[in-house]
Amino acid sequence: MLMVVDGTAERLAPSDPRSARTKVLSVYAMMPGTLQLSRALTDRRLSDALLEEGIHNALTAFGIAESR
Repeated sequence: MLMVVDGTAERLAPSDPRSARTKVLSVYAMMPGTLQLSRALTDRRLSDALLEEGIHNALTAFGIAESR
């Protein structure tokens, strides 16, 4: 797993990947919780909205999307 984290950090901050490592780890830690909660919800629309928000939050944390 750390190979994936380090590879992602290198892409986010090519000149200083270690500076992005903690951010990448925190986003990866958030992802399973979002997925588990969305699967536990019985309301399909709410589940889908949660997944979309999780994707948006991850992209925002990585600086790929803008905050709303």
